[in-house]
Amino acid sequence: MAQGVLQIKNKLNNKLIDQIEIMSFKTTQLFEGSINAFFEKDYKKAESLIKRRNEVISIQNENTILTIKDCNHEEVNIRLIIESLKRIAEYSCDIVETVLNMSIQLILE
Repeated sequence: MAQGVLQIKNKLNNKLIDQIEIMSFKTTQLFEGSINAFFEKDYKKAESLIKRRNEVISIQNENTILTIKDCNHEEVNIRLIIESLKRIAEYSCDIVETVLNMSIQLILE
């Protein structure tokens, strides 16, 4: 992701930058929340985090559209950054699913 940022040579649309920052913030929150839910074994927090993943995906879709409209010359680098954030969100949801599975195991025991 950092390499993608370094390869951007032209000024980007402010709206796109704002959207990427929002996506990055929400992705970071999702990741930190998933780690906390894992260590606390908090299934309620885990369930709420799965819903937040959809927000990140929605922002990712908006960013892709903005990229295509306004930044054709930087499209590849921006798409790689957005895709990296999406992957982090998906990995966070994998952690959350592990929390839910652990909760089910505790109930069954």
